[in-house]
Amino acid sequence: MQIATADQLFAEFYENNPELLFIVGIKNDGEAGREACRILYETLRQYPGYLDRIVIGTFHDEIEEELKTSYPDLLRGASMGTAAISRFSTGPSTMPARCAISLSWAATVL
Repeated sequence: MQIATADQLFAEFYENNPELLFIVGIKNDGEAGREACRILYETLRQYPGYLDRIVIGTFHDEIEEELKTSYPDLLRGASMGTAAISRFSTGPSTMPARCAISLSWAATVL
């Protein structure tokens, strides 16, 4: 069994299913999480049509800040800390549900 890389998945779906949406979760914090951000961004630059179809998420506030600061053109989900603050300050979301593929990204897969 071989684990597909993000590049292999994106390449497969980029041409064959251009309407597909992705949610990518960066699971690591610290240096491994920052490295995952960098590699993911470099990979996504090969697929410019994906920049508005892939949401990058993480549970780690420091990685959310890294994404926000270093890669502002990526769509981001909120970390747990930000989501909790936002949820309790704005009330329920009115955003419509959409179908997406969710990928978990850990440094060991890189």
